[in-house]
Amino acid sequence: MSLIEQPPRYMENPGRSGAKLFVSYNRKLVIKSITSEEVALVHQILQPYHAHAVTTEGKTLLPHYLGMYRLTVNNTETYWIVMRNVLSSSVTIHRKFDLKGSTVDRAATHKEKVEFR
Repeated sequence: MSLIEQPPRYMENPGRSGAKLFVSYNRKLVIKSITSEEVALVHQILQPYHAHAVTTEGKTLLPHYLGMYRLTVNNTETYWIVMRNVLSSSVTIHRKFDLKGSTVDRAATHKEKVEFR
């Protein structure tokens, strides 16, 4: 897995959160901007998450976190998380769903439905 061979591709409007999302050229890695609150949440779940990953020998559809970074440019901090794309998993996926937290104004567009196939 490499981000050096070709630059990652920016995914247009990946979700309602406004997070920026990039996918590596081979679609195996996902790079996502996250908030400071999400950084704190990752720190909270990291120990049980790691225990689960070890117990399942990585055979899980939970994201495989590879790194979390803080980037400061012109005194503005942004946070990024790098993970394996769960859709490139060795686990057979029979159906995919785009789950929304609310039914109010939360329908996926045709482009969003097609994008991750």
